[in-house]
Amino acid sequence: MWDYFPTRKKPSLIPSRPGDRAREDSKENLLWAKQAHQVLPSTQFVPPEGMRRWSTKYWNWLNTLRLSSSIRQDVLQEYIHAIQEEMLRLERLEKRMVHEAQQGPRASLIAALQTMRGAALITAVTLVAEVGSFLRFPKGGSFMGTPVWCPIPRPRRRTN
Repeated sequence: MWDYFPTRKKPSLIPSRPGDRAREDSKENLLWAKQAHQVLPSTQFVPPEGMRRWSTKYWNWLNTLRLSSSIRQDVLQEYIHAIQEEMLRLERLEKRMVHEAQQGPRASLIAALQTMRGAALITAVTLVAEVGSFLRFPKGGSFMGTPVWCPIPRPRRRTN
């Protein structure tokens, strides 16, 4: 892996200060990530002006990018493929949520929650999934007063 970036040293070979007591593996990984970020040609690949991210034009632009080495090109294609898979997964989950919100056993409750300002489908379904039964709250204030929804800030205690 280190031969792809010949101008960089392996992080374990870089002298460190005596006060650094981080775990060696995680420290080495963080240093490597910082160095790799400096080497990658991020400034060359800026989308054209006015192009919205994740639009069709943006995807077409991403697919036309050609990197200097084949391994970098493969990594870029794997990233693009992973993002596309996650977008398809989200689409499937949203369709399932719409189906449950319209025909599931809690459809009426989800529809009622969506009438509130700012509560769309995902918010309503999340509330129904997290709360379960709203009958255990006699008033709205008792619902909003539960620490799960509105945590009460407590002062931190100093430990010496």
